[in-house]
Amino acid sequence: MTAPADETQLFERLQESLAGTWSIERELGRGGMGTVYLARDVALDRPVALKVLHPALAADPEQRERFLREARTGARLSHPHIVPIYAVEAQDDLVFFVMGLIDGESVGDRLRREGPLRGEDAERILREVAWALSYAHAMGIVHRDVTIENILLERQTGRAVLADFGIAAAVDRDGEEPLLGTPSYIAPEVIQGAQATAASDLYALGVTGWTMLAGHTPFMADGTPALLLKHLTEPVPPLLRAAPGTSSRLARALEAALAKDPSARPDGAEAWLALVAGDGERVALADPLRRWVTRWEMVRPFYALGMSVTAMLTIGAMTNFTSVQFYGRYGSLMTAGFFAAMTFAVIGTVHLGIELTLLRRLANAGFHHGDLVQALARARQAAQRARRRTASLLGRVVNDVAWLAGLTWLLLALGLVPFLLPYSPTGSDWSRFGDVMELAASISQYCLLTFFSGLGFNFLVPAFHFTPNGLWARLRDGFWGSALGAGMLKLASFGLGKSEGTDRTLHRPTELVLDLAIEEMWQALPPSAREGTADLPKIARALSNRVAEARELRAALQGPRVRRSAEADALDARLATRQERAVIALERLRMVLGRVGGAAAMSGELTAKLHDARALEQELLLELGAHAEVKRLLRQGRAPNTSLTPKATPA
Repeated sequence: MTAPADETQLFERLQESLAGTWSIERELGRGGMGTVYLARDVALDRPVALKVLHPALAADPEQRERFLREARTGARLSHPHIVPIYAVEAQDDLVFFVMGLIDGESVGDRLRREGPLRGEDAERILREVAWALSYAHAMGIVHRDVTIENILLERQTGRAVLADFGIAAAVDRDGEEPLLGTPSYIAPEVIQGAQATAASDLYALGVTGWTMLAGHTPFMADGTPALLLKHLTEPVPPLLRAAPGTSSRLARALEAALAKDPSARPDGAEAWLALVAGDGERVALADPLRRWVTRWEMVRPFYALGMSVTAMLTIGAMTNFTSVQFYGRYGSLMTAGFFAAMTFAVIGTVHLGIELTLLRRLANAGFHHGDLVQALARARQAAQRARRRTASLLGRVVNDVAWLAGLTWLLLALGLVPFLLPYSPTGSDWSRFGDVMELAASISQYCLLTFFSGLGFNFLVPAFHFTPNGLWARLRDGFWGSALGAGMLKLASFGLGKSEGTDRTLHRPTELVLDLAIEEMWQALPPSAREGTADLPKIARALSNRVAEARELRAALQGPRVRRSAEADALDARLATRQERAVIALERLRMVLGRVGGAAAMSGELTAKLHDARALEQELLLELGAHAEVKRLLRQGRAPNTSLTPKATPA
């Protein structure tokens, strides 16, 4: 389809006007305010996104001025979770700004493509957007249009980036003063005529989170007036009903943000983040570790298929009951066992291939054996915190039917049916006995098919769930914590060079694992804001190293070769406390950095947090190195090349 003549002329004039500065390549998309193009910065030879205000809006002096003013305001922001604005220009009727190009998709695109997000993914995105809002609000800047379309997800890292600060489209209200924003996300007080504030941004963030988890907005109506009325009068539908798998902690935080009265909402984005954190710091697993921990979700469909294939192959070989009798009384059992062994040998090979592939990716990303052990521990703790899952009624019914069919097939396969008949096959009864045998053969095949198909179905819809501290969990953790688990990782990493990827990243939050570390946030600050804090990255790195060392010692103390004692438990508790305080200190450093926008915004808070972090690092260093009982408890269990005394990291 060809573009209209006026749009073609606009594109040509835009190219002529920007020649030598910005080279336009193609259109990326359109929105309520304008068109976005993929362009290239000629001087710096980098791809950028160029957003051009619609000509009709550019012709309106008020709209034009507001667009330029808000774009220039957004250009003041420098934060890892905010799309940077490089230039804002107006040439005749061409009004545009140039921003960083995010290689990825919006949250809205992700929802339309995959459906509702998983709880931990949604929580991570909401945290990152809240950090961006906290930073902007500290600068006195309100977004006005936080929606799933304005949150971009970077393809390689998954990082959430907030776009279009202040560039909100006007909503027509039939002759009334137009609203700025998207109707499904506008806060009640803004609908009533109040100015947009940090509290209204928080309301929009609550709607965004609700939408990510449920797959649709909390309020839906035919027409804008009816939709706005629902925001004003109707209570927010319970999120746990719309998205049953959501943690109650996150649901409560989102409901707090969606309060009708702005004074009833959390006092700022940081207060809301504290609600999300709950009673303690819950650090999300890095994506590669999460995929490894949840790999059973990838594998179980193969086992479900294997059960059905086994049944089909066995029935194909058992044409009737008498043919099985040719091989003896246990012929059907032998046939089923043979095909089951063949099928599951193939599926087991696939399973092993998936295991080794995921382990190789972990090794290539820089993860170690200790990270795997701690990832399983984190998953177990999360399962213990979660509400106990109830097995599906359908799964339990299918499981019962399958085992009943399996028992019937076993009786037939063992040839026990003739002995259960109320007669003896003598004389003329032999013909009747043959009919019974044919019927038994048919029943046997149906029972066999029901048995294997039912078990296969239970791989997809379980009849029961393993408990976090049950036998299976202990066997699994024991295997991966042993030399066999370390050997599997070593086998999977064969041929890989020394990775420059993540090193001991389990105890870093997801934003740090994805290269959004404190050092990166510090580098993103203006030069004036970095003065006097040059040692911040080194202190953060040193504290992170202490956390990793404490984790290794705790893992060794909890290992199978260390006998449990009050002394070992006390030492483990002390290390756990220091470790938790260190992680919280890193988080607080990051949050303070998110609020720093320039030299004028610097205060004693960052200096105080730096002092606390350094003191904690030294305190943890002494805790790790000064205990003779550590060496005594671990002398027999530690690896030959493992040092128990950490070395201080230069500040």
